[in-house]
Amino acid sequence: MTKFLFTLLLLAFALCASAQSDTQLQAFNQKRNDINTKGMLILGTWALGNIALGTTNYYRQTGTKKYFNQMNALWNTVNLTLAVATSIQAHQIAATTDTLTIAQSIAEQHKTQQLFLFNAGLDFAYIASGFYLIEKAKNTTTTLKKNQFEGWGKSLILQGSFLLVFDGLMVAIHQNNSKIGYKLISAIRIEGNQIGVCWQF
Repeated sequence: MTKFLFTLLLLAFALCASAQSDTQLQAFNQKRNDINTKGMLILGTWALGNIALGTTNYYRQTGTKKYFNQMNALWNTVNLTLAVATSIQAHQIAATTDTLTIAQSIAEQHKTQQLFLFNAGLDFAYIASGFYLIEKAKNTTTTLKKNQFEGWGKSLILQGSFLLVFDGLMVAIHQNNSKIGYKLISAIRIEGNQIGVCWQF
């Protein structure tokens, strides 16, 4: 009788541990999705503001400022498209996060962080391109080209700098969330031909 009760106790503990593991895994995946959704909301808001202000000022201003606003508006049509597409994708992914295994969840987390890290590298290229255009404007003889190169260059520096800060923060926030995933992995114990979950109190 005592052995039977002990077996039931172990079974109950195993079921509770499994439920706790599933709950933590779902929270881990949901957090990643929430971070991306909020990030795209920020990017989309920045894009809409730049499109509205850039389009308005393009027709109101002249010289370098005219083309600075032109590039701000055009550049952010791409940002807005990416923000909307990623938000739709995040909404679709939210419905499937419960089916991901620990390995799949960690892989998704790593892929997300690498994507924002790659984008941060591109941001440096955008900023460098902006400085190149400004330098090119100094060696341009026609006023129109000078205004265009300088305006576009300043815009690329601004947009690249914003994206660099944005992508850097996204990497940092996702890195913080990944610690939950590492805890899930560290809770797994392999002994012989058995795999179990070990919770430390």
